This record gives sequence, structure tokens and C-alpha cells, in this order.
Amino acid sequence: MLDCFGSGISVYVASVLTFVRAFAFLCAVDAHQNLMVAGTSLGANLQVFATCLALAGVPVLIMANFGLHWGFGHYVQRFAHYLVACLAFDCFILCLLPLGSDMCSALANPYVLQSGRIFVCGFINAAYGFWAIVFLFFEIQLVRQVSLQAHLVEQGEHAELLRYERKPADMNRFAAG
Repeated sequence: MLDCFGSGISVYVASVLTFVRAFAFLCAVDAHQNLMVAGTSLGANLQVFATCLALAGVPVLIMANFGLHWGFGHYVQRFAHYLVACLAFDCFILCLLPLGSDMCSALANPYVLQSGRIFVCGFINAAYGFWAIVFLFFEIQLVRQVSLQAHLVEQGEHAELLRYERKPADMNRFAAG
């Protein structure tokens, strides 16, 4: 999925997604009320935990970007470990949403549900399952690419092209033969 990008680009993509996650959770959380997401009530403790996890990623992503540029592979590896924790939490949330409540009645119009609840709910559940799997595979691939980039940075291998320059003394010695 992300193999068309280089490993370095995947660190930037993961950084942007982590920053967007932190901003979105910070804007959406209300610790005094339950948050309704697709018909599932998320309690205050779960909201606070999700926000703390998201906000913890901001300094980690900053360190990972510095580590990527300055050759500190352990910072990038720490970011990969953070992404594994986010993946585990996202798997928990993706399993909690369809099991927590009636997602169908929360997403569909009541008039549409009167005409054929089985078809509408089946379509909603199938679409949710498909996009949840796509999202999880994308996130797994992102974690794999960031971990690969951490390994490359730790090994000191860079894909940069070094400019080849000849010194005048080398030219004279080469010409003298």
C-alpha cells in the first residue's frame, strides 16, 4: 500500500496523521459527558485515555523527525513503538464500536429503516467492516514502513546521492597517467 513511497515519506505521513489525531481528539473530548460515536457511548475515562495517547504522540513525532534528519534511529524506533500502541488502541475502538450499541439506527434515517432494516443494516455493517479492514491494513503498513526506516537510520544507510567532485590535483595526476 505504501510501497510506492519511500520509507522516509512514511515517517512524514505517520507524523501528519499523529498530529491530526491529537488535534481531533483535543477538539472532540468532553470529560464531563459521554461522547456518542456511531451509536456507541464512549465514557469519560476512555476519552481521556485516547486524548492522552494522542497528545503523547506529538513530542514523539517531533523527535522522530529530528532522528530521521540527524541519524538518531532510536527516536524513529520509539515512534514506531508509539504507532504500535496506537494500532492496538485503534483495534480496540474498531471492535468496540459495532459491539457497543446499535450502529444502524444511529447512522441511518428512521424512514429508511422502516422499509427494510435487514438490508440497510447489512449494508452499513458491511461498509463499516470493509473500511475498518482497509484502515487497519493501512496502519499496519505504516507501522512496518516506519520501523523499516528506523532500522535503516540505525544502520547508517542513506539513500541520498553524494555529489562526485574531482579536485584539480586529481585531474592532473589522471592526465599524466
